[in-house]
Amino acid sequence: MAPAAAAVAAVISYRHAYELVPAHGETGSTARLVPFTVDGLIWAASMVMLDPSRRRQPAPPLAKWSLANGIVATMDANVAHRAFHGPLRPHPGRGCAEPAQPRTEVERTPEQTVLDEYTAS
Repeated sequence: MAPAAAAVAAVISYRHAYELVPAHGETGSTARLVPFTVDGLIWAASMVMLDPSRRRQPAPPLAKWSLANGIVATMDANVAHRAFHGPLRPHPGRGCAEPAQPRTEVERTPEQTVLDEYTAS
């Protein structure tokens, strides 16, 4: 079960990072390979830490530092991806989330109109 969860997380993490890279001007093979650098750093640091742990020795400080920075980088990419796509709201009828779109005048309730006018002033 854990390998399946890790695979799903890796695919989602890659997709989020891959969507961010072209949004910041990179294209082609660079856009496809940059997401692997973050996840590759996490994987490599984990493998470096695994060997000494099997021999009951302390992990190298650089491996710990690399793992921490890889985790922070992948979390930052996921947060930036969410910020780039806006907040989520439940999709009516499907029960899943979708990016929130601004409401048109026809869809707004009288209460929302009053609230918008109050917050604008």
